[in-house]
Amino acid sequence: MTLILSFLLLSANAAAQTPREDFKAAVAAVQARPGDRALREKAIDLALKLKPAPAVPAEARRPFVMAATYQKEAKKPADFGLAVDSYREAVRLAPWWGNAYYNLSVALESAGRLDEARETLELYLRTKPKDAEEAQDRLFALEAKKNLADKQSASDDLIVPGQSVGSLRLGMPDAEVAAALGVHGESGQFVRDYRTPFIVAETGMKSGVLTHINVLTGRHKTAEGLGVGSSRAAMLAALGIPSKRYESQDGRDGACYLSNGGATWFWFEDRNAQSVKDVVVVPGCDYR
Repeated sequence: MTLILSFLLLSANAAAQTPREDFKAAVAAVQARPGDRALREKAIDLALKLKPAPAVPAEARRPFVMAATYQKEAKKPADFGLAVDSYREAVRLAPWWGNAYYNLSVALESAGRLDEARETLELYLRTKPKDAEEAQDRLFALEAKKNLADKQSASDDLIVPGQSVGSLRLGMPDAEVAAALGVHGESGQFVRDYRTPFIVAETGMKSGVLTHINVLTGRHKTAEGLGVGSSRAAMLAALGIPSKRYESQDGRDGACYLSNGGATWFWFEDRNAQSVKDVVVVPGCDYR
């Protein structure tokens, strides 16, 4: 009996891990699955219970210092990618390291990745830093910036019938169209085309100003939510009877609405089609 009890006690002691061993196991789990937030939170929570606190290993400090250098040298949002990647490696190797989470959050914010910046700052706060109140205020500021960015994004994708699509507006000079779309125009006999996956903008060769904005995808919408892919019924319900109808030689069916000093054509594949094929903002219904 004594031998059996001794064996059971030894087995129990072997199975039970110390808090530091639990922590090491949690760190190993994060390193194997760095995208698992729950594992990160567990590693942070276990680190907070250890006295003395776990030291940051040299292999984690290397990408941290490199990231700080990349961050310092970055000039525009796209330049922060190297810093983000290096900080991510630092928090993979040392997932309890508060300073690395904070700097990663700053780099993500600079890169315009506000949702990720907020989530990372929440992990920093979980490490219970001394500047928790200041970090919480920064979290509120990130939330405000995200709201402003969402509002701007909605504005960038807005079709204002008869007037504009996002930052493009009828009457805009050639140079401004090129700057807004970031593409060079292709010159034809009468017009110059500026093409992106979402929009084709046309300027007159003689006038040098924007006369056609052709919306090709459902990314851009009117305030009523109308755009490519909208139903004919939704268009009629929101806008009523069109100012002009037109059937092109290739059978396409168009409905034109006058507003804001200009016009907007909603084109369908044919008269039986029930969803908008493309949307064109032009100076008047005579422009197609």
